[in-house]
Amino acid sequence: MDGHWYLFNTFDGAMYKGWLMSGNDWYYYNQQNGQLQTGSAVINGVGYNFDGNGKQILNYSIDYRYALPAGKGDDETAANNYIILHDVGVESGAAANARYFHDTVDTNEAYVTFVVGDGGKVYQVGRPGQVSWGAGRVANHNAPVQIELGRTYNSGQFWQDYVTYVRLARDMAGKYGIPLTLDAGGAGTRGIKSHYWVTKNIWGDHVDPYGYLSRFGVTQAKLAHDLLYGV
Repeated sequence: MDGHWYLFNTFDGAMYKGWLMSGNDWYYYNQQNGQLQTGSAVINGVGYNFDGNGKQILNYSIDYRYALPAGKGDDETAANNYIILHDVGVESGAAANARYFHDTVDTNEAYVTFVVGDGGKVYQVGRPGQVSWGAGRVANHNAPVQIELGRTYNSGQFWQDYVTYVRLARDMAGKYGIPLTLDAGGAGTRGIKSHYWVTKNIWGDHVDPYGYLSRFGVTQAKLAHDLLYGV
């Protein structure tokens, strides 16, 4: 239609608008006119790039080898209120933790959406939008995405990991219409949240990821700035 692509519901003919995940790929249909987005666009405060067929061009890559199969993990969809940031809490990397979540989901009942590390890699475990088990029942049911950060003592690797951690958080916040503010307000205030914020405002005893980030001089203020403006 007029040189643009649109998507209509086959049941009632309604025009689709907003983000659409097809397989592992993301597409965006303009909220005003329903046109499939190509090229560059700023959506919910985040800059995105799309190819000529409308598929999002990521500024990081995702490894799916540890993704939970259908029927594993939680069967509920989370409310779009929080993106929750963690670090793994032990001296290990991303792949090892993603594999652990994948292999023990039925016995330990713990997993997140993504694990970042090992030199800027992203491993998907849970499905974006799915309730994951990383921060207690209330937080879990309000977080369509939770992200763990693997650990290292190598400065070069840390900064690769950190840049990807921020890019992934911004990308997912933009997709779910979640504010880019970090740890703002109390329970019920939408935004990107650390596990420490969850502990202070909802439930738990975890203080990640700030202790690990401080190893390389990343303060809460720097993380907040980078989430808001990008890296």
